[in-house]
Amino acid sequence: MDDEYWPAASRAREFNKFTGSLEAMGAVPGEQEMRLLYNALSQPQARQFLIEGPYEVAGVFPAGAIYLHTRDRSIDSVQKLQGKRIATLDYDNASVRLVRHVGASVVGSNSANFAGKFNNGSVDQAYDIIAEAEQGIPEHVWMHPPQEDVDEYDRMLRQVRMSLLEDDVFDERAIKLMRAIRCRVDGARSECAS
Repeated sequence: MDDEYWPAASRAREFNKFTGSLEAMGAVPGEQEMRLLYNALSQPQARQFLIEGPYEVAGVFPAGAIYLHTRDRSIDSVQKLQGKRIATLDYDNASVRLVRHVGASVVGSNSANFAGKFNNGSVDQAYDIIAEAEQGIPEHVWMHPPQEDVDEYDRMLRQVRMSLLEDDVFDERAIKLMRAIRCRVDGARSECAS
């Protein structure tokens, strides 16, 4: 089965909700936060979070960042995603919720057809897990949004995370751990005041 090659926590969520929450969108915004999270999970006292019912997670490792890919460089804000078609892994409730939150249409995909739908134009944007390939991406194709847009994205992603937490998709302990790590790295974040 092709889906087995996806290192996505969304597949693990049905067996261990804590580790299935580690890829909550926007929850680990950078490499420093990622290193702190995985260091915390490697401690003996974290073992309790890796066991749920008859299942125990044998290992957790980062697979890389998740990026939004677009063939249309004029799409440079969340508002411009409204009405667009976005390829999303159809089994990942969190990604589906995010796409709907921004007012875009979900095009259900899987690992076998994800890239093809993007390349042949049947979807307007797609995102994929990128591990090693990031360094090979030419600088001229990156888009760097202004800080106020980044702040708005952070607020939007937090709203979606909280909504998924309320709907019992994410594990509250994982969400709190990642918030604590974000606040440790950057105490000036708006979410750190409360």
